[in-house]
Amino acid sequence: MAAPALSTSSPLDGAVDVFVNLPLTATFTAALDADSVTENSVILLDVGSGQIVDVEVDYLPSTNTVRVTPIGSLADNTVYKLRFPGTDISINNNFVIKDAGSGDLLANTIDITFTTGSKVFIDDTSVDKDYEDYVNEGDLRLPANVKVLGYLAVESTTPKNHAADVPTTIDGSNRVAIQFNKPLSGALVSSDWVSVDVYSVLDNDQYIASGTVLGSGTIPTVSSVSGSSETLYVQFSDELPKNVGVEVTLSEQITADDGAQLGENNFKLSFTTDRFPKVAGIHVVKKELNAIAEVLNDDYIAALLLSATVQALYRFGLTTDEITSDYRYYKWVLLKTLLEILDDQELEKAIVAGTRRQLGSLNVSVDAIIGQAALKRQRVKDDLDNTDDGIRKNAALIKVYTETFIMSEYPDRLWHGVAGKLLDARWKTYQPDIPAANLAINRQAKTPPTYWWY
Repeated sequence: MAAPALSTSSPLDGAVDVFVNLPLTATFTAALDADSVTENSVILLDVGSGQIVDVEVDYLPSTNTVRVTPIGSLADNTVYKLRFPGTDISINNNFVIKDAGSGDLLANTIDITFTTGSKVFIDDTSVDKDYEDYVNEGDLRLPANVKVLGYLAVESTTPKNHAADVPTTIDGSNRVAIQFNKPLSGALVSSDWVSVDVYSVLDNDQYIASGTVLGSGTIPTVSSVSGSSETLYVQFSDELPKNVGVEVTLSEQITADDGAQLGENNFKLSFTTDRFPKVAGIHVVKKELNAIAEVLNDDYIAALLLSATVQALYRFGLTTDEITSDYRYYKWVLLKTLLEILDDQELEKAIVAGTRRQLGSLNVSVDAIIGQAALKRQRVKDDLDNTDDGIRKNAALIKVYTETFIMSEYPDRLWHGVAGKLLDARWKTYQPDIPAANLAINRQAKTPPTYWWY
């Protein structure tokens, strides 16, 4: 017959600098009666304060081991005593461990005394605390200045995500920078860490520009991908053209020095370079659409401004100098862009309305923002139509004046429409009074007055 005897323990009796968050174990030479191993037969004591620490107790019969897990972390630099009371001090033998075979009780109390340090055991890595702070706080009762290793994540980028009118040299050296929350592995950095797409904002290379020449410029390649501390750099071989968009997609293989990987993610850095011709500003658009400005990205607005600018070039037969120097065209581009944005909002209205207040079962939103956007759209549409008419009428008058008074070929018939409105000049070839309606007083071809040339 034999009473329980200790074989080894972790920590050992007298150990110092013990981790504050590891379970404690005591292994015996023979099997114990599992029913005798309870929170009453195993005690963890804070020696300095005399307080008993709350623990969970498990028995692992395969190794004859008692595992004691403190609820929360232990205090730093504190002396603790793991005690198995024997019959020599216990007032109740039901609170004493006993041998599984013989049933003999532990006769002499076993004490394992140790001192904690200031280390936390995390994923097989010990992390030292700073000397300034040794308090425990938070729900996990971890030391306040111990940082639990977390996910690798993007903290900032240069340029900012969804930026617009970015200089063609980006940061002055044709380089994109992505900063993470921890140092990257310099040994593993690779061009495979990023996927870069550079494209014409209007999906046609004839609309990219170099300097002040539309339809010129070459899209450069990525010459290198490198890392320095927390920052990943994407280097272009040359200056970017104007009117292009750039998208940088990050690979899940991006790895930090500590081995953490970015993993599956949906992060994409997107921006557009400077516009040419540059008509109207993004801040003006956001000011005009203040009610929905917070959901509008700068690169999205810039793309629509450029699209409207190119439309105006063809619609009114303008040069790039003319469109940037006349307020009428500035206004047309701005209004066209506002209308495009508001039309996009109209397409999203059903989705937005579905998440907001509804008027009974009519599926009609009473949301104030949607109402403001709808009213704004109508005002912009009316203003755009008026501006367009004004530009076209002015161009028509200039044409009539030029063709009628300046050209040596003079017309002999001027066609008039409703209320005598001049429609067009008809040239020397005779035009009869047809159709018959032209004979009516309000719609007829008239012989112009005689012009004397000197």
